[in-house]
Amino acid sequence: MYVSTQLRTPAAVKFFRKVQKAEEILNCIGILACPDLFSTGMASIDKLKRGEDLHKWHDNVKIWPSFFSGMEVIANRHTPSHRDGQGGPACYDFLISAGRHSNGWLDLPDIDARLSYDPCTVVALCGKILRHGVDPKWTGERLCIAHFIRDNVHDRQELERPPWVSHDRYLSFMDNGFCCRQGVAVDN
Repeated sequence: MYVSTQLRTPAAVKFFRKVQKAEEILNCIGILACPDLFSTGMASIDKLKRGEDLHKWHDNVKIWPSFFSGMEVIANRHTPSHRDGQGGPACYDFLISAGRHSNGWLDLPDIDARLSYDPCTVVALCGKILRHGVDPKWTGERLCIAHFIRDNVHDRQELERPPWVSHDRYLSFMDNGFCCRQGVAVDN
């Protein structure tokens, strides 16, 4: 595996310093929302930070702030409806909407949903499974920071694919009354 051209630049160091706190928050969201994916992602990133599986080392690898193996900044671009072909089926993508735009909408045609996608919005979705795109009718400056995991990175590192997120993991945090109202048996 190769360190991307963009990650090898001084601009990457500056960018990651600016987004460090936001990435820490996203990592916390990942721990809560998709703990197995977070663990697998961190195992992958830890291997890369040790130089394992890399064609050639670059010091900027040490500053990678996320459990995701990829990040892309998209500025003022219409994003047609698509699926992310290189992701794992159970892997979430985190999409962060930023900038100074208004009237932003994220369309999910497979489930006939349309989500508000103005600045300060974070959406977690399985991008390989669900088609998603941004309506081009926003006004102002729009920025998206897309976080994703490339399935082939984990395959190459011989890491198991994480399972689908299941409500079973969270039931132990719920009180019996909640579980009864949901029709879920609770083991005590």
